Amino acid sequence: MNDIGRIEVVPYDGKWPAVFEAEKSIIEAVLGDNLLAIHHVGSTAVTSIMLASKPWILRL
Repeated sequence: MNDIGRIEVVPYDGKWPAVFEAEKSIIEAVLGDNLLAIHHVGSTAVTSIMLASKPWILRL
């Protein structure tokens, strides 16, 4: 079977907040004073109920 279009949903990973913070630091360093805000949104940001998620944190 071809994996194109396949969506993977995995159990919550407690590392996701740290991954976001690492990515945020990189973006802050590059954009400096040009940055208005960075927000961690979506299912990887939900920690209170350990929500299953697509395991991606993307720079858009």
